[in-house]
Amino acid sequence: LYWLLTLSKRQFAFEIWMRSADVTMKQLTQHHLEAYPPNVLIRPDMPEITLFSTDRIREAIAIGEHAARLAAPEIEKLLKPWHIARRPAAMQHTITSLAADGTHGAA
Repeated sequence: LYWLLTLSKRQFAFEIWMRSADVTMKQLTQHHLEAYPPNVLIRPDMPEITLFSTDRIREAIAIGEHAARLAAPEIEKLLKPWHIARRPAAMQHTITSLAADGTHGAA
């Protein structure tokens, strides 16, 4: 009985520690996002899935994949100018001239 009581007290202490760590992490994350806002932020809606929800890993992955697919058009839009800018100089001239004459548009 003493062992069980000790175990339950440890469990309670662990839960308190986890909650305090969660609050701290959320505050640090919020501060970081305000200081360094991302171009795109993907936040899957998983309120009931926690760090220890190992039995729901497949569900968490599916939710994350869905959120990423929803954000994909915005990410592609942001990456397109970067991709064009990284092309070799010879290709840059071709892209610029094609876009300038209005017949082909930018690649």
